[in-house]
Amino acid sequence: MAVNWSKLKNCYGNNSVNIPIQICNLSHQEHTIREEALKYLYNFLCHQGSTSEASVYAIPFLLDLTSSSNTPDRDRIVFFLVDLALRFRRDYVPNGIDITAFRSKASDIEISCYNALQVGVPELIQLLQEDDKALTSSVIYALAWFPENAKQSLPILKRLLTKTSSPDEISNLIFTIGILDPWSWKELNSFLLHDSPSFRASSAISLAKNFLSPNIIEILGDTVLYLEDRITLDHEWEWHYCNSIEDYVDLIFARIGICKRQEIVSLLSEELEFYRSYDYKLSDVATFVKKQIYENVRQFHNPAQLSFNFEQKNL
Repeated sequence: MAVNWSKLKNCYGNNSVNIPIQICNLSHQEHTIREEALKYLYNFLCHQGSTSEASVYAIPFLLDLTSSSNTPDRDRIVFFLVDLALRFRRDYVPNGIDITAFRSKASDIEISCYNALQVGVPELIQLLQEDDKALTSSVIYALAWFPENAKQSLPILKRLLTKTSSPDEISNLIFTIGILDPWSWKELNSFLLHDSPSFRASSAISLAKNFLSPNIIEILGDTVLYLEDRITLDHEWEWHYCNSIEDYVDLIFARIGICKRQEIVSLLSEELEFYRSYDYKLSDVATFVKKQIYENVRQFHNPAQLSFNFEQKNL
């Protein structure tokens, strides 16, 4: 595909003649050159979440790089591709992307970027066969955002879940399957009882969009309540979809937790009390707890009905 990069505008409104050079540099054998190239491409093709016409044309070339086993750091290119295709993914957690709403609200450039990567979804699915754990994890993550391709991706993802022994892959598979398949609770429910805190957390987050049962609320609370488990979670699972485990619980409680507000507020208050013995964490956790409560108040149709005394809780 011949592209006249000098005619394409990047995120700064300038021509894009340097874009193909930097794309080629992503396959360079020197790490520092690859790092500089990725930094350059993020800056000019995905600046602060904004994309441009050059971003659309860059995606097929980036996909070609991921298909070559000679390309180093292919997982990072996959993450970059998803950043180009879909801005602000945390807006779609935990329910997944409503593709009809997305296509009706997104700009022409955003839709074109999404479509350009969607064309390459079959290629991404093929990458799951490669013996590269970092690449596999990034592809599992990427497939979560393409529900229109779920008929092709879900059977392979579910089969991989029964075969892999990697904790990172299992946790990400649980989450991606949960996003793509509203009936996944039949297969993922058993992970709520697993010994691994990472598996319990990912299954609770994945299943929360269907129903906030008492055991799911308890597991979500435990993931931020117990310091030892939280360190294990952060170590085992790179939280690609959000920045941290707190982000997930934050989004779930604030967006779909209204019907269980009393249980959630009590649980978060308990968390704050627990962390009083960890002074270095107290400020962050207190802010987190307050945010949860205020989010629930804001979203509830009649905030006065939320019977919670902030002064009594010393917040």
